[in-house]
Amino acid sequence: MIQLVVTDLDGTLLDDNGHVSEENIEAIKQLREKNILFGIASGRALSVIEKIAIEYHFSEYVDIMIGTNGVELSEEGILEDLEMNYLRKDVIADVYDKFNSYDVAFILHNKNTLICNKSNEYTEIERGLNNYKQVIVPNFETALTKNFPRLMIVGDPLVLNEIAVQMANIETPNFHFFKSYEIFLEVVSNQVSKGNMLKMYCEHKGIDMEQVMAVGDNNNDIEMVEASGYGVAVENATQELIKHAKYITGSNNDHGFAQAIKQHIL
Repeated sequence: MIQLVVTDLDGTLLDDNGHVSEENIEAIKQLREKNILFGIASGRALSVIEKIAIEYHFSEYVDIMIGTNGVELSEEGILEDLEMNYLRKDVIADVYDKFNSYDVAFILHNKNTLICNKSNEYTEIERGLNNYKQVIVPNFETALTKNFPRLMIVGDPLVLNEIAVQMANIETPNFHFFKSYEIFLEVVSNQVSKGNMLKMYCEHKGIDMEQVMAVGDNNNDIEMVEASGYGVAVENATQELIKHAKYITGSNNDHGFAQAIKQHIL
């Protein structure tokens, strides 16, 4: 029996226009009626996840939020920014040194501010998604005075693919990386992922991972989908995620989340 349902946000619960459908909202409410916990796990910060839940009037039905791809956790309204999961500043400096010759931009998240080495169309997309202000620091190394939740490398998908190949060839890397969008390559601490945070939460709550449904669309969802008894990929998911999913549901534009709830729970 499923005790907890966790979904990704962008490309999964949200459609391509960034909206949550009435069908998906109704499915969330029906989970509460059946005493099943509901959570959101996203690459976005907790403050942004919470804002979306409030905007679409389902915040009271959210039991857990995992933000910044596993750096942040909110349980029963208590927000935790787990600095122990931050990416070390020396690791950020090393990654920047290795890859700043590519035609990409680098972004650090500092609360509601994006610290960028330069501005381009891709940094503007990230700024718009979160409604954050942007600070340009051309001498990027001077911004590395502390550890940060993550480092984002943004740019043309083909260029990011080339960087990802180079990263994959690094022996014993001291970071974890993945593409959260075609234009976003994210670098986080080794122990950070949505899947790891979800496992930690379930262990704390005494929930067997076999009794968890996780729904996602992108490669940063692989660990939580693979670890869950009901790992679901939406139809628009990456081929890599689909390989790790046990079930396929409709696309994010066709209320795939609600379809999965109806198929496996209602």
